Amino acid sequence: MLTTPEQGARRWQRRACRVGWWTLVAWFLAASAVPAKAVPVDQAPHPAHHPHPAHHPHPAAGGCLPVQGARILAGDLASGDRRFAALAPETDLGYTPAPGETRHIAPPQNDEDAATVDTAPLCIVRATTRLHADAFRAALELPVTGGPGAEVLSWQEGEFPLGTLRMPRKGAVPPAKGARDVLWRGSIEYEQGRSVAIWARVALHRQQPCARWKRAVKRGQPLSADAVETVPCDAAAVLQETLAELPNEAARAALQLARDVSPGAWLRQDQFSRQPTLQRGDRADLIIRSGGVTLTLPVVTEQAGAAGESIWVRAVRPGNSATGTVRGQRLQALITTNGALILDAGRGSPPTR
Repeated sequence: MLTTPEQGARRWQRRACRVGWWTLVAWFLAASAVPAKAVPVDQAPHPAHHPHPAHHPHPAAGGCLPVQGARILAGDLASGDRRFAALAPETDLGYTPAPGETRHIAPPQNDEDAATVDTAPLCIVRATTRLHADAFRAALELPVTGGPGAEVLSWQEGEFPLGTLRMPRKGAVPPAKGARDVLWRGSIEYEQGRSVAIWARVALHRQQPCARWKRAVKRGQPLSADAVETVPCDAAAVLQETLAELPNEAARAALQLARDVSPGAWLRQDQFSRQPTLQRGDRADLIIRSGGVTLTLPVVTEQAGAAGESIWVRAVRPGNSATGTVRGQRLQALITTNGALILDAGRGSPPTR
């Protein structure tokens, strides 16, 4: 059948319309089957900006949503941006940025959303807080001697990640002589193995006074009360857990200086050691108890020790040597308050070597 050029043109137009319609239907069906997804914006396409804003507002504070924890979960974001409510709350969207850094995550979307919904990525930051004096005071690892107290004078200002504040004793910088306050360094652990440094300036005081040496005393010399004076405590004295006074005369009889001390040094417990009840090389009897049986064994001490301490001894038994004795098994024994050596075998096997 012959047609005019005008009729042929109209026929091709009708065919093009039919093909275009079915193509549009097929595209719509395919688009409806695409599941929602959320990926970091550096892995997602950047859709052209649409003039209509999103139906759900973005977080107002700085334009970024604060998140706590090592990983970003969809449930964390849905509370601030309802576009992420389409995802399961436990959906892991990646790592939380480090303090001071940001991440951008594209919202879940279907292809048709690009024309109707704001697809701008959501800005993520790590949740932070400001610290106050009470937080530092509670975290300070203070000495225990003398009833010490602390007043937080100043601290590092700024926003810090949520986490555990630690102010260990070793973080206190040794203060100058006579100073009442100290620079105390600490940290905030916001993830396992990750932390930020922080500091505070702390004034130290305590209920009891502090004792210090008035003159030099050599190791092993007798301890006398006139060698010590009582003065107000400075920060260094509090940190060193200075004693308030020299032990009484009865207690001093069982003590000796473990090392030389100089004038002006604070009086501390670690400067003393107890007078040994037994010296190295002393011969003694070791009382061995096992159930209802008690044995006595001659021994030689291999180290000095005071009452309440355990020392190594070696059993002595008769022999044919020139001295008439040989040393046998090595044992660890407890020195009692009256200087006797006891080994209670009924409480388990004693250490030997």
